[in-house]
Amino acid sequence: MDENKLIELQQYAELLFSPEEICIIMELPAVDFKHRFLVPGDEIYKHYQAGKLKTIAVHRRMILKLAEEGSSPAQAEVTKMISQLETREI
Repeated sequence: MDENKLIELQQYAELLFSPEEICIIMELPAVDFKHRFLVPGDEIYKHYQAGKLKTIAVHRRMILKLAEEGSSPAQAEVTKMISQLETREI
């Protein structure tokens, strides 16, 4: 897959489309490509994860900002995110 297609894939991942949905949108044969979204060394995996994580990062920034401004639901969400992070670090 060329660099332009990988960038396009990453942009769809930023919109939180699933690998199967991205295959449909980009007209990729799911049989040939879907498994590559799960292989850590594959360029498709890397671009998919980068796009998805960029959106998650934007979302987390918004939650942190709201928490700093005093939003109780956002503060609760930050506490939950911290707990989940500590669990993943073990």
